[in-house]
Amino acid sequence: MARGPKRRASSGASKRLPYDERVELLTAIVAVAEEVIKGAKGLTQNEKRSEIAFGIETRELAQNSTIRTTGSINQLQSDFLVRWNEAVGPEVEEFWRRIAKRGIPIERRDVVKDVLERKRIKDRHEYETVADSIVVLQQIGKITAAQARALDQMLADFEKRSAR
Repeated sequence: MARGPKRRASSGASKRLPYDERVELLTAIVAVAEEVIKGAKGLTQNEKRSEIAFGIETRELAQNSTIRTTGSINQLQSDFLVRWNEAVGPEVEEFWRRIAKRGIPIERRDVVKDVLERKRIKDRHEYETVADSIVVLQQIGKITAAQARALDQMLADFEKRSAR
């Protein structure tokens, strides 16, 4: 039985949504983020204001853009979801729980898991994500000591490749 290409889950929604529906989707994502941020215990008031302002700006850019292309809305959504895909903590888990509960059709991208499965860091973005989160992920039990050592080696390998 022939299978099609493996579909990579990303922070994007179905490729067939028209622009206006993508704006609605991004607006729903931002609304969930705002709810979670407002209730977050681990954030200062300044951090909450800053994150909520970023959400408002993202939503307004999507709704009022003069460049209404699939690429532009996908980039806005991707940029907005960086924090929710790369950070760790109870508010991040709550965000993804609420996204799933509401049936919002996006999937969490776990960069560290992807790197571990691939056994290689492919770009600077992945390098920085792994480097920034490896200690915390080990401390909270999301990765084992063996996985942390493997990630350390992949960081070193990436640095060698980048130095050439």
